[in-house]
Amino acid sequence: MGCALSLVSNDLHPEDLHDLSLDLRDDLAAAGVEAEPVEEKAPGATRGDLMTIGSLALTLVTSGTAAALLNVVRAYFDRSASAPVVVELTRPDGAKLTVQAGSLRGAEFERTLSLANQFLGAPAP
Repeated sequence: MGCALSLVSNDLHPEDLHDLSLDLRDDLAAAGVEAEPVEEKAPGATRGDLMTIGSLALTLVTSGTAAALLNVVRAYFDRSASAPVVVELTRPDGAKLTVQAGSLRGAEFERTLSLANQFLGAPAP
């Protein structure tokens, strides 16, 4: 199942959030999760495609890739502790799952992984 991943932060400048999302895309690819920046057609006379800042389209997320996804996101939470980032996963039907730093620490990680698997329609590993 594909879904959208959005990085949200009130503390990061849009350019920094964009750079963080591109770094995240590369790290997700290294972990076996295909992700590409979300592009929208530019309105009216504007040329080119617009990048949706901080958003990635995840091609296929399964129970195996959900764990890889959350492990990569956990590293980003650790890295951006001074400027908190929230990750929102959005399914094609519009349902959302919000993941915050605390939900990936200690015993909460397994609970969040179970919720992510249910959200993505993947059986628990």
